[in-house]
Amino acid sequence: MVAGCEGRWVSPSDSKARAERRRVIPVGCAVADSTATPSGGGRARRLEPWRRGLEYGLAIYGAGFALGLVRAVLVAPSIGERRAQLLEAPVVVLIGFILAGRVRDRLRACPPGALILAGSVGIAVLLALEVATGVLLRGSSVRDALVNPDPLAGSVYYAAVLLLLVLPSLRGRSRTVPKRPD
Repeated sequence: MVAGCEGRWVSPSDSKARAERRRVIPVGCAVADSTATPSGGGRARRLEPWRRGLEYGLAIYGAGFALGLVRAVLVAPSIGERRAQLLEAPVVVLIGFILAGRVRDRLRACPPGALILAGSVGIAVLLALEVATGVLLRGSSVRDALVNPDPLAGSVYYAAVLLLLVLPSLRGRSRTVPKRPD
């Protein structure tokens, strides 16, 4: 098994594999070619960034929802709503940084645009859930669910959303640091 690649070994005794030597047929975005997989392989490859983006958005929303409850119940009464929101934003971005690394690891063999797509889907899911929560739980309008009355906290929130959008792509860049000879 090749490190960092999901898949199965193709036996060298297979007629096609004998000619190509031993190789791995990966699962998901890493599918080598359309002839090596059943007819559904290309579809799974195309849907993988969408699925990872959905997971990314749901995980960020869940973390933000839990932190929002803690902020509203425990932190905001003692230090104020604005300060509590400003303290919450970096924690959500840190969680997003960790989750973006997981997205990158799962989409490592995908084309570069897959990370951008996963981040975009994740943020679309996040904003849709934010609106749904605002409308269903707080009884606010869609506009009120998206607009924070505090200009500073609202600006920080949308800066964090933009950062969460690009984090999978930023984490996707491989940076290899050469080792220094001792």
